[in-house]
Amino acid sequence: MQDHDTFRSAENNDLEATVTPDELLDLIEIALQLAMRLGLARTASHLFMACDTLGAAETEAQQWSENSHTGNTDGASRNASDG
Repeated sequence: MQDHDTFRSAENNDLEATVTPDELLDLIEIALQLAMRLGLARTASHLFMACDTLGAAETEAQQWSENSHTGNTDGASRNASDG
């Protein structure tokens, strides 16, 4: 059983490496539309939350990336006021 779990883990790692966040959002949106058409309200709700969370996480990651390129002047001023 442990070998099967290890294989599945390796399989998931390969999948994560090949799917971009945009592709994942597209897949979730397709699943959301299907769930809504089938009347699966609870599933649709979970998919909507996943889509919303992934979108927010992607936006936050972009903001962190932009802030890291502008320089860290805040860190020096914050450290000066601490000491």
